Amino acid sequence: MFNYETITDFLFRQGSPDLTGLFKDCFERYNRQTGDYRSSTVALIRSQGLDNLAIVCGQLISNYSEAIANAPYTDIQRYYRQNRHYFFDLEDIFAQCGVSADEMSALHKALDDCVVYKAATPSFIHAFNITNYSGLSMYLPCAGTSLLNSIYMDEPWNKAVGLVK
Repeated sequence: MFNYETITDFLFRQGSPDLTGLFKDCFERYNRQTGDYRSSTVALIRSQGLDNLAIVCGQLISNYSEAIANAPYTDIQRYYRQNRHYFFDLEDIFAQCGVSADEMSALHKALDDCVVYKAATPSFIHAFNITNYSGLSMYLPCAGTSLLNSIYMDEPWNKAVGLVK
């Protein structure tokens, strides 16, 4: 993923790591490729903002529980191949479920507080196009299975947002 010839330059640049530069460099390495090799999604996440993001998402999940339970998952940006419905774009889930403009604004702010850097190639291994990329993904129970739902129920994110009950 990272260029091992330059990684230390980014990590030890003038006494302070340049993580954004490192992730940009990583992304550009893949974005310059051709064919299936031009496939990448990268995100640099500031973990300090995740608690607030969980609060915002938890409220949206509560307010739009029926829409999320019946989400049009075939229309939501996916990040999976081979029919494994594990990852969908977090922002696009709420957008496709009819979240209001004010609520989307709150979600964008919470995402901006977490996602320091994000980038995606136009497609991934020609398996799917990437038209929406918020930098974070989320599982969708309506696209999963009872086994996946039971496993996801114990995940810390699910405990924080109450997606799978």
